[in-house]
Amino acid sequence: MHSEHSSTIVQKTMHLTTSDGLPLFVRHTCAAGAIPERTLVVVHGAGEHSQRYEHWARLLAQHNWRVVSLDHRGYGLSGGPPGHIDRFDQYLIDMDRVWQALALCPEQTIVFGHSLGGLISVRYAQTRPNSMRALVLSCPLLALQLNVPAWKRTLGRICSLLAPRTRFRTSIRTDQLTSDPAARRTRENDPLRCRFVTASWYFQVLDAMVAAWDEAPQMALPTLLLQGDQDEVVNPEAATKWWLRLTGRDKTLRVLGGHLHELLSEPDWEQTAAVIVEWMEARLPDPHDTSLVGWLHRPSLPVAEQSITSRSHTQAQIA
Repeated sequence: MHSEHSSTIVQKTMHLTTSDGLPLFVRHTCAAGAIPERTLVVVHGAGEHSQRYEHWARLLAQHNWRVVSLDHRGYGLSGGPPGHIDRFDQYLIDMDRVWQALALCPEQTIVFGHSLGGLISVRYAQTRPNSMRALVLSCPLLALQLNVPAWKRTLGRICSLLAPRTRFRTSIRTDQLTSDPAARRTRENDPLRCRFVTASWYFQVLDAMVAAWDEAPQMALPTLLLQGDQDEVVNPEAATKWWLRLTGRDKTLRVLGGHLHELLSEPDWEQTAAVIVEWMEARLPDPHDTSLVGWLHRPSLPVAEQSITSRSHTQAQIA
């Protein structure tokens, strides 16, 4: 285990071992001197890794959260062929390993998933409904917005059967992910960025999306879904349709006007983060906060909510 300290934040890193023997890289961030009872597990998207959420983790640590984030197999500092899985449930089994190794308490744990990480988080919640207190989704991969040519799909299907590790370069551009030039440069120059997926990965993800839709009505977990209406990677309309299939009363949808795919890399990411923190604090308050603000964050009767939010985060209630 490796530790890094600043005056206010402590970050520890470790390598766990997956059930099939791969190293699984995990980050653990909290405020210096704090022993947070609440945990947020950050589940990153395709092509990226946990370090890209360090700004988010540090912000949450200041709110007395412990933030745990992992690099999926095939990404970042974890092992495995780049951008490859044999089965989608390998992602879920790897998350089991994190829960076990860090002894995460389900009642004190919220999961945040972005894009592919959103799909992974949805499937984790659907297959392990007692593993978490609530779920936060950022532009989850529930339907693709990108057009994959028919020839590439056909070739990919053949390769998935005969040569499942055949790699295909992703066609996603950084200007489709965020409108922030600095964030684009950071991503372009990221040495850990993975620009490929394998044939097996693609079709395993498609099957997982089908399951996520089929099992949505069985999900009663408190859920916050945030979606950029200008997203060019995942289908923004699919987020609303999937959210409507959820049967739990405590569900919130926020469509962010003028936002692209990576909400926490947009210029106003701190405003989006504030929305998420407020929602989480209402469902899992800091047990050590005895202030009036902490008291006001105590959970109230959940009500299904849907809203459209402009880039300035002015809310308009429509349901």
